[in-house]
Amino acid sequence: MFTFFNCHLAKRTKLSEFRKSRHTPKNYYVTFMSIKDQALQTIQELPEDADWEEIKERINFVSAVKKGLNELDQGKGIPVEEIEREFEEWISK
Repeated sequence: MFTFFNCHLAKRTKLSEFRKSRHTPKNYYVTFMSIKDQALQTIQELPEDADWEEIKERINFVSAVKKGLNELDQGKGIPVEEIEREFEEWISK
């Protein structure tokens, strides 16, 4: 099944880098979709009885994933070591 997540990865990365990406499987079909098409596909993948709240939650989730991946691409991520250190501080309190 081809999902929004896959389309997003194809669109955000050069093809040569796309094949090396840690976010994608090795055998992959690349297609470029507009944001509107991605949103429509996301909605179509929901169950037929999905209500407005479920649709809104799914769109918000997909949007947040896209934003997070873009931030990682821009080097705005937090190193794992820093998260582990902060987590240890929280547990010890």
